[in-house]
Amino acid sequence: MATLDRHDAVPVWCRLRIPHSYTPSPVLSTLASRYGLDISITTAHLGFHGLEDGWFDLVLSGQPHQILASLRYLQHLQIEITQLGPKPLLARFGGLLDPLIPMESPLSSRPEPPTLAIAAPGATVQTREVEVTIPPELRYQPVLFRLVHHHWLEMTIVSARLESDSLCPGRFELILNGSPSSIECGLATLRQQALVVV
Repeated sequence: MATLDRHDAVPVWCRLRIPHSYTPSPVLSTLASRYGLDISITTAHLGFHGLEDGWFDLVLSGQPHQILASLRYLQHLQIEITQLGPKPLLARFGGLLDPLIPMESPLSSRPEPPTLAIAAPGATVQTREVEVTIPPELRYQPVLFRLVHHHWLEMTIVSARLESDSLCPGRFELILNGSPSSIECGLATLRQQALVVV
């Protein structure tokens, strides 16, 4: 997994529309693990069991080449990037993101959904469904993605509701895959950050 040098990290805000066909897939978890990004979810709308497309406002923090590679990966998956900023960063990429336009093709020709290698062959892997409530003051922190970076968990967001600029807490239903000890340590870390975990 790539590591992020905090001194050179560049934040990029983006808005994604993730097709409902990808709901059972760890798309955002893969972004964090494969490209070494810190990801903060600032707004999220994903209905239960993915009957509709999901909309996410994210802040991606990483090296410019990591962010560029992650955006190209999303483009490869035909995930629509509807907005991208800040503009000074776009100039830094030197036009490499032009155009970031979703590729039009039938659903059947989409690449396979992402999966993570979360355990060594023969190791015990557990699946756990949890609901996490995130207080509004932690909206710009990559709290959920610390499960990926620090505890080597695969995280799939099943449903999400986090309103923009709201004082209401965000609610996320997650499926976590990993070793039983990693899952327990990850959930303990969330609870230490004053997140409600059910």
